[in-house]
Amino acid sequence: MKVLHIIKIAGVGGAEVYLTKTLPEMNKRGISVTLLAMMNIAFMKEAKKVVDIFKAAGVNVIEINVESDFSWKMYRKIAEVIKDGHYDLVNAHLIHAELYMSIVKKFFLKNIKIIATKHGYDPAYQVKHGFDPVSSYTDKFFWLSRLNGHYMDRNITISRGLKKLIVALNIAKEKDVDVIHYGFNYDNISYNPDKSKFRKSPNQILILGRLEEVKGHSMAFEAMPEVIKKFPKAKLVIIGSGAIENQLKQEVIDKKLENNVEFLGFQSEIHDFIKNSDIVLIPSFAEGFCAVVLEAYYNEVPVVCFDVPALNEIVFNNETGIVVPKFDISALSESIIRIFNDPDFAKKLADGGKNKLYSYFTIDRMLNETIDSYNKVLSTSK
Repeated sequence: MKVLHIIKIAGVGGAEVYLTKTLPEMNKRGISVTLLAMMNIAFMKEAKKVVDIFKAAGVNVIEINVESDFSWKMYRKIAEVIKDGHYDLVNAHLIHAELYMSIVKKFFLKNIKIIATKHGYDPAYQVKHGFDPVSSYTDKFFWLSRLNGHYMDRNITISRGLKKLIVALNIAKEKDVDVIHYGFNYDNISYNPDKSKFRKSPNQILILGRLEEVKGHSMAFEAMPEVIKKFPKAKLVIIGSGAIENQLKQEVIDKKLENNVEFLGFQSEIHDFIKNSDIVLIPSFAEGFCAVVLEAYYNEVPVVCFDVPALNEIVFNNETGIVVPKFDISALSESIIRIFNDPDFAKKLADGGKNKLYSYFTIDRMLNETIDSYNKVLSTSK
């Protein structure tokens, strides 16, 4: 089986992490995979770093620069790559790749089979509505997703919550969507022996991810004063960069939290930071999946999150972490304090997360289910 994966790359997100871990494993299973990397020229430096990761893992990569999402010249190049490679199907990741493939199928290669793997939904929508289905005639992301849906032969969503949303919005029919949770292997992770670089406080809370409104950093700031009353040296360590970085830093100053919140920007040694923290906090409005949960499980660190999709599918309350009532700041503070106060409870959650990772969130299970989806499309075409 020959599969072309296509994604527009501007940096490292959940979809890119998924592909860096999945494509080399597919090659090992005898599936010939190629990555068509659509290089966002506005973020070329970041995109090149991602491509280098794939190449280092032995993945065949074809690069096409994206100067505009609406370029007939670019669409022709994509069609030529597909024709020359004689691929059995194309796996598109995220909305831009879906758009490119929809146009290629409409005007160039009408018989090409396309699977769309949906790793999330519009962050602006998630801030307003979470994963509640709300149609809007002015929502460009919604209309583009629905348009793309006409040209996809099958869809994969990475959570039940995401499937429920796209079906309710009539982006795809329920029978044409497979839910496949992420599953990764972290056993090749190495750690820096200098733990002092990563442990900033005896009571450390860690948030990992882009600095965007949908990630809910502001709600974490609201919870910190109550935590600090009980644990004055507690520190919230924030890793990541993004559009609202300056806004978040000003919020910390306004709330007088400078001694208890530290911004560290982009970091490559994220497993070291997780391993040396007491809690991984995920205060997001909604998540398509959130691979950080699995990274926390591997490093045996409890997760605290809100009761929102898809976190409420993959974090199990009082078993692998604490699932807090939706946007309840008092309950968020209390959950953090409880874990700090009760090492035995924290150990129980950590053990539960590690067990869940190895019993369900495995790369073998994920790959088997993905290949099943591929075979559904190919058997239908035959």
